[in-house]
Amino acid sequence: MKKNLLIMLFFASVLAVSCNKDLGNYSYSELDQMAIADFPDTVNIKVGDELLISPNLTLGNGAYNPEEFTYEWYSYDYSTGNDSKARIFLGKELTLKTIPKMLVGQYRSYLKVTHVTTGRIWSYKYILNIDGTFGKVGWFVLSAKDEKAHLDYFQDDPKNWNSNGTVYRDINTFWNDQITNTSIDFQGEPVSMEIFYNRDPVVPAVKSYLYVNTKSQTYKINQSDGFTYNSVKNNFKNETASGSPASAEFLSPSDDFANLAYKDNNIYSYYYMLNKYYNVPLNNNPNGTVYRVAPFIAMPMGNFYLYSMYYDMDAKRFMRTFYTSARGTVVNFQSGDFSTADTKMDMVWMSHTAAFNGQTVAILKKDSQYFLVRINFTANGAVSLHSVTDVTSILTDLSSAKHFALDNKYGYLFYVANDKLYQFEMDTKTLKVAKNLNGRKVSLLKSERLVRLHPSSGYSINFTARMDPVLYSIILGTYDEGSPNTSGKVEFLHVQGLMGDLIQTIKPMEGFGIVKDVQYTDMVS
Repeated sequence: MKKNLLIMLFFASVLAVSCNKDLGNYSYSELDQMAIADFPDTVNIKVGDELLISPNLTLGNGAYNPEEFTYEWYSYDYSTGNDSKARIFLGKELTLKTIPKMLVGQYRSYLKVTHVTTGRIWSYKYILNIDGTFGKVGWFVLSAKDEKAHLDYFQDDPKNWNSNGTVYRDINTFWNDQITNTSIDFQGEPVSMEIFYNRDPVVPAVKSYLYVNTKSQTYKINQSDGFTYNSVKNNFKNETASGSPASAEFLSPSDDFANLAYKDNNIYSYYYMLNKYYNVPLNNNPNGTVYRVAPFIAMPMGNFYLYSMYYDMDAKRFMRTFYTSARGTVVNFQSGDFSTADTKMDMVWMSHTAAFNGQTVAILKKDSQYFLVRINFTANGAVSLHSVTDVTSILTDLSSAKHFALDNKYGYLFYVANDKLYQFEMDTKTLKVAKNLNGRKVSLLKSERLVRLHPSSGYSINFTARMDPVLYSIILGTYDEGSPNTSGKVEFLHVQGLMGDLIQTIKPMEGFGIVKDVQYTDMVS
């Protein structure tokens, strides 16, 4: 009997030691006294703001060792209608510091604390209220990280124009598709963006849309209603007569509900007031064949009738079109041996400037020679040939240039070659280095082209402080080749008269991938 008692006492002591070991540094009584402080009942934040909660945990009289516990912060969004998808993970550290990718609403939220050794769980509840909306005025920056699209938004402040104080990274993750109730995940490598007011047979109400074009799809975001997205109602195919083109490489609007779309060397026309939707491309011949269009559209700002100019790559000729056109017509002007109807040259680049009362500027190449062609092209559709200049020996390193732009105030030509940004005064034929790039690679060079807020609009005149640096700057996107996913930068170089130095009137924006496009919200308020 005495022997049996000793054996029982031995195993009891072993079990006690084992239990204490399983509890780690804590006893059951200490775990029973887990307490939390600095933990709110309710948290109120604005959409896109940082959520910060830093609670204090204690264990009776014992010292609390956070490494012996795991943490999980989560919220529930039951609006999904699917409980299995309602849970939103927020963080795994004791201090929660994150920007929730969540829409406006009220969310039941929790902190779950687990003791690693025993598996014991504590749960603390709070209510997360997200309020507010995204401002509708600002800059969108589309960039590529490992060939995937990322969209950032620098919200402007109407009380302090061009301050861009509030920044939303990957803003599309805050927007849900109303059909799937999941955030927008852009598919395909990013290509371009456009913003303008439009309507279609499915959504006839006038809305401002942000179009994001990737190599596989065109996304149509309803900016007017707080950046909402409905993959059925807001579908680019709703603007087509028969589903073609399914997406666009880039868009070029001239006015509300008036637009050209470019895809696979074809150009399509849309004009809602005439029930004209994307259908047969404008580059069609009477016999039913089509010719290839160069990826450039020259379109005056402030023209209401979709006046535009493009280039036939096959017949090597300038073409023009307007809102009622079923196909393009030839631009036919002669200057010496040069004819716009048969240039016998390849198109290098083409664009339009609001300077000179409106002018199309193109660079053409024939063998090893380069020619600068200027065609007067106004917002009311008037066209005439201005000049043809051999610039082979004038524009330094032109053969290696890949990016071009025109400014809208003075009509200077800008181009990038061999680590330099060049500026060219076309009348006096003066060339200078406007900026040394110091090894940074250029991914974007453009001037902003606006539909409602163009230079002659009353809206623009009423918002001079806001619009002047937007309309009259050259936008430069660069990156460091060694860190392309994080080094993307956008600079706004305000153009000065008399070939003066470029001035930064808008603070540079940084922290992108390879910048593909930049768009300013074309809103009047």
